[in-house]
Amino acid sequence: MNNKLEIGIVGTGIQGISNALFLQKKGYNVTLFDRDDPGSPAASYGNAGHFSPYASLSLNRTDVLADVPAMLLSSTGPLALKWNYVPKMIPWFLKFILNTSKKK
Repeated sequence: MNNKLEIGIVGTGIQGISNALFLQKKGYNVTLFDRDDPGSPAASYGNAGHFSPYASLSLNRTDVLADVPAMLLSSTGPLALKWNYVPKMIPWFLKFILNTSKKK
């Protein structure tokens, strides 16, 4: 492992500070970036200092991709696109879909 790697972490809430400390203990050089002071009240407001590994999933799975059309057509769905930007996104979409194999 290359412990000379320099890592930047955006956010100085509990998530950012905890990850920075873990990486520093592993020997990495870490720089924290935040628009506010470290530990400011706004830093962890959205996640309340909560790690949620149960909510982490690989989005480019074939079973998830099958649901994409319905998600895009639903007015309350989790996905939204600027339809005029779709042609520019096609190369990214193709790479995303090609990475849905279990091997990848």
